[in-house]
Amino acid sequence: MGPHFAAGVKQDAHEFLRSLIANMHPQTQQHTNMLDGIFGGLLRSQVRCGLCPTDSVRYDTFLDLSLEVH
Repeated sequence: MGPHFAAGVKQDAHEFLRSLIANMHPQTQQHTNMLDGIFGGLLRSQVRCGLCPTDSVRYDTFLDLSLEVH
């Protein structure tokens, strides 16, 4: 699967899925393939300046998203 998967080293299902998707995913700018449709998304980040009324909005693509669950 990859150089970081070795016999006797503990790995979890999330690391395996990320490695599998990374190896199956073609590196393109368009993000229009099946893997992007199933697992992909856009993460919107917005920052508002405290000194002026300017907002900065940025969109980043992702294939998985870490969520904190309480």
